[in-house]
Amino acid sequence: MDARGNRQYKDAVYVTGSTARNLSATPKRKEEEYRESVTRRQQRPEQNGQEQRKKQKKARRVPAVSRGIDFFSMAFLTIAMGVTLFTCLDYLKMQSQLLQLDKQNVTLSSQLSTLTDKNNAALDAMTEAIDLDKIYRVAVGELGMVFPNNNQVVTYEGNDTGYVRQFEDIPAIKQSIIDKILP
Repeated sequence: MDARGNRQYKDAVYVTGSTARNLSATPKRKEEEYRESVTRRQQRPEQNGQEQRKKQKKARRVPAVSRGIDFFSMAFLTIAMGVTLFTCLDYLKMQSQLLQLDKQNVTLSSQLSTLTDKNNAALDAMTEAIDLDKIYRVAVGELGMVFPNNNQVVTYEGNDTGYVRQFEDIPAIKQSIIDKILP
């Protein structure tokens, strides 16, 4: 009675709260199937270990799809990496050339400013050294030069370039009778 009472006690279902729980949700194993599996394991212990190793090896094997990449994908990736490497090296080369050109630009700019300062200083020195009054006295007194008359002056339209190119001779001015009389 004790065993029977115990059995009834184990199979009893208790209700807690508003929902009833099923305590034996997993199916019960038949005792015969269990004994057979145990006897099989006991009869062939070596084969059982070998089977487990085979199963482990199969589990470790990776399917063919996820083993790696195929030849074309590898070739494409290699070419893409080569192009990327070439582009990066070309970029670095151009960056280096740009830095060298910047250094040359700074050097030439400093040389230009130095030469411009020297040129302006020389121009100022020449301008101060020239005495326009002395030049006028020598030209009029010693060389006999005179200022031109209004008829002798030819005007022209000037360019903004700072110089004039002469493509033909300057035409002779028609002299009036007064110019012929007064030299």
